[in-house]
This record gives sequence, C-alpha cells and structure tokens, in this order.
Amino acid sequence: MDTYVWEESADRCVEFPGTFMAILAVAKQEDQAVVTSTLVLWRSLGQVLGVAGSSLVMQNALWYYLGRFVEGDEKEWVVEKVRRSVEAVKELPRPYRDQVVQSYEAALRVTFAACVGLAVVAALLVMSVKLPRLRRTPRGVSQGCNREERE
Repeated sequence: MDTYVWEESADRCVEFPGTFMAILAVAKQEDQAVVTSTLVLWRSLGQVLGVAGSSLVMQNALWYYLGRFVEGDEKEWVVEKVRRSVEAVKELPRPYRDQVVQSYEAALRVTFAACVGLAVVAALLVMSVKLPRLRRTPRGVSQGCNREERE
C-alpha cells in the first residue's frame, strides 16, 4: 500500500468521526441534516482551495526560482520546457538538470512553509472558538427524548 494513501486515510479516520460527533453534539436534532451537509460542503471546499492555493504558490515560486537559479545560453528554453512538464527534467543536460532540481527544491520549501503558515493561522482561529460544554446524562437516559421536552 502506498504510504501517502495510508497516511491520508489514517488522518481521515481520526478527524472525520471526531468532527462529526462534536458538531452533532452541539446541534439541535432538527438541524443535524443541515449541519452535516454543511460540514461536508466546507470540507470539500477546503480541499479544493487547499490544492488550488498550494498549486498557485508552487507555480509562482517555481517561476521565480527557475529565473534565479537556471543559468546558461539556453535558459529561456529550459525554463519553458520545465514549466510545461516535470518529465522534461530527466531529459535535460547535466548542468541545467541540477539547476532545475535546485529550483524545484526551493519552490517546494516555499510551498510547504506557506501550508504550515496557513495551518498555524487556522489552528489559532479554531482555538478562539467558544463551544458550549457537553453535559453528562445519567446512564440509559438520552437528552431530548422526554415527552415534556418535545412538547
């Protein structure tokens, strides 16, 4: 099994149930369908925006570092070829290949730093959210099921 797939799956197995339980615990029963679908919507949007944002950072950083690190008579040709396809890196002559790999390394570091920075900001924002405390109920008694509360 691919390591990335396993790590991604393990993350989802830990994160999703906890998030659903927390959100369902604070939502009224009649709002749970809306809350659940809204949570799934926000997760999907977050994934799309995360991929798009990191791709934007990566492409701009790569463009910058290719211009900075690639030197030689065929610089424009190499930069254009490499920006079109990462497969072109293995076909480049030796001095250009090393320069392009160095550019990719630097661009990946910038992208990783941007993702870590956004994760820190998100964690700080989440920590400031105040949620109501969950109450304990006597064993065998579920909240909101008494006839008096329903009427």
